[in-house]
Amino acid sequence: METTLNSTTRCLKIIDKFRSAALRDLIARHPTPYRHDRLAGDVFGTREGFSIAHPAVPLFQRSSHNLYPYFEALRVPTIEELRDRVAPTDTVTDYLLREEVPPDQISLALAYEGGCDNSGFQEIYRVRPLWVAFAALTNIRTVPLNVTSMNLSYEDACARYRRFFDCQHVSATTQSFPAAHIAPNATVLIPLAIILGPLSPVDAFVLREEFSDISTGQLQILAHSQLELVTEHVHKIGPAIWPTSFVYTDSGVTHTQEVHAFDLSNLYTVDRSWEMGSCPHLFFGCADAVHYVGELFARALGVQESASFVVPPVVERLLIAELETEVTTIASLSINSSPVAENITLNEGQSFLVHVSPGDKVTLNGSYRPLPRAGQIFPDPWRRNTLIREWLNPFAHSTGQ
Repeated sequence: METTLNSTTRCLKIIDKFRSAALRDLIARHPTPYRHDRLAGDVFGTREGFSIAHPAVPLFQRSSHNLYPYFEALRVPTIEELRDRVAPTDTVTDYLLREEVPPDQISLALAYEGGCDNSGFQEIYRVRPLWVAFAALTNIRTVPLNVTSMNLSYEDACARYRRFFDCQHVSATTQSFPAAHIAPNATVLIPLAIILGPLSPVDAFVLREEFSDISTGQLQILAHSQLELVTEHVHKIGPAIWPTSFVYTDSGVTHTQEVHAFDLSNLYTVDRSWEMGSCPHLFFGCADAVHYVGELFARALGVQESASFVVPPVVERLLIAELETEVTTIASLSINSSPVAENITLNEGQSFLVHVSPGDKVTLNGSYRPLPRAGQIFPDPWRRNTLIREWLNPFAHSTGQ
């Protein structure tokens, strides 16, 4: 393993001139150690307060927008707003402003009624997620592998903000590798390009995924995905390299291993997100549709509380879903003062269904308790939007969370 690490370090140094200096600059200038792809905006207290501040922005009911079932308003911030409110705390936004990128490709402002955090009606800024593309060179043999060089095309330092498959200032070259072997079952990662993911959720078809908890408290997801639907929604910044083949020696004989072109329909991805514990979620079902309503038991963590409401027209069923890293307890549920259920426990991924009729009065008593591994930095409505969207449409695996 020591040889592998040394080899990796040398490879990274050799191809450093093809890597983006912009990435190092973005990291160095970012004011915090961790970059989120959503930032806190203004708190308005009520929907009316939001409408006074933004009279031209329409409000909508939750679930009425397929991409944003958790949110109740969206708008594109102005250049001046991005410069004054977002860029000082987000270097990617600052970079895009300096590149004169249109504001609708930089950020969205999304408003919602805070439930679990009791924050009232407020906005967040969704900013471009920052991705990095890597080539993984793995030695699947039982003996060390001596890779001598890499043939590649590259987009040089003059390359600027552009669509992912738009290439600028392209040249071809051969890059020698250091005289260090890759150990059996070891992998060398070669950074290829800096990518800005989409602002809006874009569906990905996930062929396989593995979940694991890591020491930072985050959830790590390793997936084999088809992401071709994101093609028109992602961009590159800075230089990029694209290997075409690797040259290696075996018993003194030189071999060439061709590399297929970068294929968004056949990718391995590593994603990390902060696990949260917030509160359970209520949905209304009518005919063949399900609509998101809001959070339950949101006022106090671990303290039993009540929620009452009248079932609106056309609603036929209620669904209470636990989507996050926590346990929900429904102590009692009654309809028109008649007990229906009690002592229901919902773990992450579980839901409870009750059939109702329009005009019924429903009363719930319950509480929720986050699991010890749940640890959010601050309330993350974008993450909740992703979870709710995927629960409403299990085929909608979202990218750029």
